[in-house]
Amino acid sequence: MLDSNGRMKRYYDALRRTNNIEDASATAVLITGGVGHSKNWLTHPTVAEAKALSDFYGRSNDRRFGKSPYHWDLDKRRLEYARRVRYLMG
Repeated sequence: MLDSNGRMKRYYDALRRTNNIEDASATAVLITGGVGHSKNWLTHPTVAEAKALSDFYGRSNDRRFGKSPYHWDLDKRRLEYARRVRYLMG
């Protein structure tokens, strides 16, 4: 269940303020991966912040679990998933 009216309202409001799939995807990355990695919640997180968070997790997961290309590019994968969903929904 989404907590869009409770403690997460600030973040979902930022998601609602996006006007393109790239910004929406970047905002979703920050909502699910670490809201503390953005200071842009009055507008919405940036694509650059999503990339920085993705890189943070890539480095962290490589150190913890061993190197893997899957640890990287979370921001790009999330955007590709969003594009697929948009395509499938017409």
